[in-house]
Amino acid sequence: MIAYISDLTHVSDVVATSRIFPLAPAYLASYAKKLVPNLAVEIFKYVNDLNQAVIREMPDFLCMSNYSWNLNLSYAFAQRAKEINPQLIVIFGGPNFPTSPAERTKFMREYSSIDFYIYGEGEEGFVSLLSKLIDAGLDISQATAESEPLDNCCYLHDNKLVTGAEKRIRDVNIIPNPYTTGILDKFFDQPLIPIFETTRGCPFSCTFCYSGHKSLTRIGRFAPETTIETLEYIAKRVSNIDDLMCADLNFGMYKRDEEIAEYLRYLQDNYGWPNSFNVTTGKSNFKRIMRVVEKLQNKMNVSTSVQSLNDETLHLI
Repeated sequence: MIAYISDLTHVSDVVATSRIFPLAPAYLASYAKKLVPNLAVEIFKYVNDLNQAVIREMPDFLCMSNYSWNLNLSYAFAQRAKEINPQLIVIFGGPNFPTSPAERTKFMREYSSIDFYIYGEGEEGFVSLLSKLIDAGLDISQATAESEPLDNCCYLHDNKLVTGAEKRIRDVNIIPNPYTTGILDKFFDQPLIPIFETTRGCPFSCTFCYSGHKSLTRIGRFAPETTIETLEYIAKRVSNIDDLMCADLNFGMYKRDEEIAEYLRYLQDNYGWPNSFNVTTGKSNFKRIMRVVEKLQNKMNVSTSVQSLNDETLHLI
């Protein structure tokens, strides 16, 4: 079985939109390779690379990340690939997806070449879907014949939406480290910024933010040794890129963030990297956040989430 997982970006002479490593697809790939027997997985960032791979060998599963900046690009590619091979199973996932059943139904009807949509935290839903399809002999009709809801997954059956419960991974440490498994190695040669995460979820409920959804209020934490292992792995391989990004939603707010900052300072002193650390800082514990900034010699920006500065707007929200 072959799965291609892509996080496509527009390019011209340079990478034009998403200039970061495809971390989310890497988590999916590393988790799927752990649990799905005989599954070959490859990750893609650029259309030309994905196109050449499809020409060489059509996958069984074509999986695409969906963000506001790449939906049209990803869907156009998936649509064309499915025209060439109608048996191709197309799976989309990502935050650029409606939350209400009516809007989800409209989305799936409009983007009819998408067979399944994985939403929320994707690893377990993705693996469950692959296992279901493999058990059905890669026959979508057989896999969906009973309209069985699948966790973190949507699909249409008889033009009606079938959607499962949105669940979170109880312990994120069951996911193999996508960096140390080597899945992301080929991207170190590209003009892309490495990105990592130490936590998932956000305790705040900002209505303007995708992460303000009630399902994301529980915080999942990767083991400190995993974070150190990841940063050391990146530092030894990164070249021609001064930046580092962190996907955490409230960095600096937790005690362990100070320890991570100390290790980043160690990397700066010993590897001359990173010269810029881009992350969303927390919305409380401001003294700790400023201590983190000081440890990193002001190479980390402090950010603030502002929904609105208009009193009437805030009242209505």
